[in-house]
Amino acid sequence: PPCSSCMLETSGGFSNSLLFYRPSSAEVRRWAESLEALLTNQYGLAVFRHFLRSEFSEENLDFWLAVERFKNTRPFSKMAARAVKIQEEFISANAARQVNVDASVREMTNQSLRLGVTPTSFQLAQDQIFSLMETDSYPRFLKSRLYAHRPENETLKPFWIFLSKMLTV
Repeated sequence: PPCSSCMLETSGGFSNSLLFYRPSSAEVRRWAESLEALLTNQYGLAVFRHFLRSEFSEENLDFWLAVERFKNTRPFSKMAARAVKIQEEFISANAARQVNVDASVREMTNQSLRLGVTPTSFQLAQDQIFSLMETDSYPRFLKSRLYAHRPENETLKPFWIFLSKMLTV
């Protein structure tokens, strides 16, 4: 999976700096190469987030990004507090934004946290969510109007104006 340092947090909506940026058609075509290629592109990440929001599955991406940030937490003394937030928001049986990991992964993650927080405490759950996005959400994204119906010419301006309007709503 891609590194978090390559990504821009876009949970609040479409980043203002991206509203004035238009990726090249080659860059957009690279999004179809892999989920990693999509997530490591700031604009691609924002468009994918918008797609997931429309499918009511944005929590998968939010969890994945939260774990990426968690793994890079410094100083390590802040890790435990972040782990609790992630566990309560996404992993707990009564989490408001519970991600769809199987029961064994949920239990192993909880057990890992009980034994002591480390940068890999959420790895099994994160890997399962990445795999879910890769095999489920990502292929649907590639067939969606957000991606599949983009203009195939070199001047993507009308498409990006349309997309920017959609993403800022």
